[in-house]
Amino acid sequence: MPILAPLFREVNHNRIDQLHEAGLTPQTIASVICDETKSQVKLTASDVRSYLKVQDAAAKQMLISQRTMRALLKEPQLGVKPA
Repeated sequence: MPILAPLFREVNHNRIDQLHEAGLTPQTIASVICDETKSQVKLTASDVRSYLKVQDAAAKQMLISQRTMRALLKEPQLGVKPA
């Protein structure tokens, strides 16, 4: 992961959220992103809506616990000996 990835994520989220709060439609935001990235990043209105929905939920609570991550990735639980 590039060293600036966390900063890019935060700034991009803030900009997309600001455009959405200003009343721009998800389709317009997707078009702006496509234009700004010279079509390197192609998003649909549905992609933008989904992104905003996940980011909103993630800002309010942890979406996946460490315990669930370990279970899904089949990592041993801390303090539990493997069988």
